[in-house]
Amino acid sequence: MNNRSPKRRAWRLLVPLLPLGLLALAAPHAGAIVRNDPSKIDAYAFQPRIGTPGAFIQVSWSRPGSVPASYILGYQIWRSDLLSPLQVVGGLDTDALRKFTDPELARTITVYNGVPNSDDAGSRTQVMNVPGVFPGVTYQYQVSAAYRNGLQDLDGDRMPDTGVAVMSPFSRISRQVTAIAPPAILSVNGRTPSSGLQVDSQAIALEWQQTPGADSYLIWVSRDPTFRSARAQFNGGQTLAVNRGGSATVSRTISIAKGPLRRARRLFITVGARRSGEPRPRPFGAIFGAPIEVQVETPPPPPPGQ
Repeated sequence: MNNRSPKRRAWRLLVPLLPLGLLALAAPHAGAIVRNDPSKIDAYAFQPRIGTPGAFIQVSWSRPGSVPASYILGYQIWRSDLLSPLQVVGGLDTDALRKFTDPELARTITVYNGVPNSDDAGSRTQVMNVPGVFPGVTYQYQVSAAYRNGLQDLDGDRMPDTGVAVMSPFSRISRQVTAIAPPAILSVNGRTPSSGLQVDSQAIALEWQQTPGADSYLIWVSRDPTFRSARAQFNGGQTLAVNRGGSATVSRTISIAKGPLRRARRLFITVGARRSGEPRPRPFGAIFGAPIEVQVETPPPPPPGQ
């Protein structure tokens, strides 16, 4: 049994006409029952593949502890930053994947439009022009679950209102995470990167463009353009982020004359960026720029008798 008031039904009809970001300001009606909320929320900078352009943040969470998977209808994913209020930026219609990737691109989403911590999950509604993340901006996330109630008495008749679609409260807020775009290598030994560019294995001077929000860099070198095989890693140093007044470019000189790549003649180099004090980006530990290819100069033969 579910005796919702006419006032409550009228609010639900208005929801699709309102910016969903405003729903965070709406308080649940008197007598609303605090429900189980999604837990263990985590957020981190993310990159699908080495060199993928654009900034991404991935959010993951756990299902509400006392809600069976078969009861879950979907999830709302909400985002905020220091200048923007909490707004819904994603929706899932399954419990099979409790993970959401927030990209730079604006998009249209489909999400249950109920107010978090209410006895009405609403309906799946399209929301257009949802803004993406911006490189260099720091965000936090919360999640709310839409599910079919099977345990709680919502209308006071002392019987569980089985089948009623409700919204959980917000999860706790995630830790802060900065959207990081990949840095770009500008020059190698003072020359523009190009296929076939020759380098001296003892001194490879790299210059790259800082990416907003990042203040720590590392360099990967490998025979493999996917960097899955043996590779060498070099510290790219710590800097002042460019959006906080740091320099536009960073320079480092590395040597591969020793180590696993000393006999390599064809190499790939990429620079990764991250924000210190935040969880390392997944799955690579940094956000890496597009690899460049170089050819290692063949050393001259030794003098006779040596």
